[in-house]
Amino acid sequence: MMYAKTTLVEMEQFDSLTVARKYHIRIQTEVSSIEQVMDDDLVPRGVYMMKVPGGYANINYGDWIETDLNGAHEVVNDDVFKKAYRPVEVSDLNYPNDD
Repeated sequence: MMYAKTTLVEMEQFDSLTVARKYHIRIQTEVSSIEQVMDDDLVPRGVYMMKVPGGYANINYGDWIETDLNGAHEVVNDDVFKKAYRPVEVSDLNYPNDD
């Protein structure tokens, strides 16, 4: 049997220095300072690592950062994101009435 997740998550694309700083993404490059190799619109070539539950995960420029209801982060490849995720509006949500 197939199941769909019913949990909402927040997603943000890794596409700038602002996002790298927000999620404390480690960037291993030949230059010692992130400010020397990045501006807000350009991420240099290098190896990017992000802290996730259980350690660190590789993250590529253009991948997505999923934040679950507990505030934990996971990396989602852009191709997987495009296939498995869709934005929702509050009006799309149908929760059972708690009355």
